[in-house]
Amino acid sequence: FAAHGVTTVGDAQVSRRELGTYLDASDRGLLRLRYHGYVISSLLDELTSLGISSGFGSERLSVAGVKLYADGTLGGWTAYFPEGYAADPCRHGQLYHEPAEYDGLFAAATAAGLQVATHAQSPTAIQMVLDAVESHGRRPDERVGRRAQRSRIEHCGLPTPPQIDLMARLGVIPVAQPLHHVNWGEGVVTAVGPEVGSRFNPLGEFVAAGVDLALS
Repeated sequence: FAAHGVTTVGDAQVSRRELGTYLDASDRGLLRLRYHGYVISSLLDELTSLGISSGFGSERLSVAGVKLYADGTLGGWTAYFPEGYAADPCRHGQLYHEPAEYDGLFAAATAAGLQVATHAQSPTAIQMVLDAVESHGRRPDERVGRRAQRSRIEHCGLPTPPQIDLMARLGVIPVAQPLHHVNWGEGVVTAVGPEVGSRFNPLGEFVAAGVDLALS
């Protein structure tokens, strides 16, 4: 990374194992880059009980926020489609949390001043995130400022055009991976059908709608 001019890394899945590795590298003086970690949601209670909010840490190692999951993956056919997959209507994928449970986790993280990054791929899962952002993610908080309130959707593979417009209005940031087209693009089209699958990772639509996006 350093050789190619990359100075900052956002790690979107930090558990105790990853954090321990980063702390060990920090103690040994091995952190050459800046690392911003999104701590997995199973540790949310620990973060909030300690009063840790986004930005806690040092210049080289800090907590960026919390990582939530809304549904599964498109490549593995576990992203959630309540109507079933086009290639197999008996398969629906899964939600990691019921909407009310997800909303509660999002609200708790936001209230604690933690930026929320949520893995969501299907339109249903993406809408669950956007509903939570509308309810909780835009409240002003002088202590943490706007950074913690600006939510991310990791992957955000199949948003609908109205959802993209809503993302622009809410300031939600999709974090997309162009390499997914190489690895799973044809499989996604097969799984969900060409009408839906042809819109996989609609980066041009994000730009046209004025959505700030990131690539990873």
